[in-house]
Amino acid sequence: MSAFETTNSGPGVPSRGIPDRNVDNRFQTPSTALEKTLRDGRRVCLRAPCAGDLDQVKECFERLSPDSRRLRFFIAKRVLTDAELNFFTLADEQDHIAVAALELGVDGREARIHGMARCIREQKDSSRGELALAVADDVQGLGVGRLLIEQLGRAARTQGIERFAVETLTDNVGMRALAERLGGAVLSREVGSVQYELPTALAGAPETPAPGDTPCRAMHAWDIPLPWHWAGEADNPFGLGHCIAEILWQWTWGTWRGGYAEEGS
Repeated sequence: MSAFETTNSGPGVPSRGIPDRNVDNRFQTPSTALEKTLRDGRRVCLRAPCAGDLDQVKECFERLSPDSRRLRFFIAKRVLTDAELNFFTLADEQDHIAVAALELGVDGREARIHGMARCIREQKDSSRGELALAVADDVQGLGVGRLLIEQLGRAARTQGIERFAVETLTDNVGMRALAERLGGAVLSREVGSVQYELPTALAGAPETPAPGDTPCRAMHAWDIPLPWHWAGEADNPFGLGHCIAEILWQWTWGTWRGGYAEEGS
C-alpha cells in the first residue's frame, strides 16, 4: 500500500501501511525551517515534523476540543494510536509532505506544537495532493492555519504538487472560509461535506519569504545533547566516536521500542 490510501478516519490518516519508525527515513533531514510571527506577537518555527516530535504531537492533539477533533478526523476521536503518531511524525517529503508550527520561547528554543498541515499525493506522479490541517483550539484565529498551508504549498511545489484537494465537513466554517480566501474552488458537494481544490501557489502567499521572515534552525531527529563529561574525550577521536555511537544506539533503540508501546485510552 502506498501513502495515497485513506479511510473515514479523516483526511490524511492512512488505512494501513503506516511508515516504519525503524527504517532510515526517520533520519531524513527536515525541510528548510522558517520563523514567522503570529497575530498576537508570538514567534513560531515552521518545519517538517520528525521522529523526536511524538510527545509534542500527542500534546497538540490533546489540546483539540472534541468538536475540533470531529471536524479534523470526521469522527469523535478520543486518542491517537501509536501507528497514527508514527504516521504524523514521519513523512518522506516527496509523496507525503508535512509542516508543523512550533512556538519559540524567548531563548529561541522550540516549545509546543500549535498545529500541523500535510498533503499526500493522490497517486503516483500526480500533481495533486490531499490536504489536511489541524490547529490547537487555544491558538485558533491567530493565523497558524494560513502560515502552515502557505509553507506546505512551497514544499509541495518543489515536489511537483501544484494543487491541493481538501474535503471538509459542511459545518467547518473556519476551514471553508480559509480555503476560499486562499483561492479554493468548490469541486463537489455531498451530504454533510464539501470538497475544494486550491493551487499550491496560494492566493496572496509570497513565493519567497518576506523580508521580516527569518530562517530558524531545523531540529533533526539525531539532535541529542551530549553529556558534559564527554568534553574530555575531544582529544581522543576514538573515544569520542565511541561515545557518540553509543548514545545514538541508545536513542535509536529507545525510539524503536517506543513505537510499539501500548495504546493509551
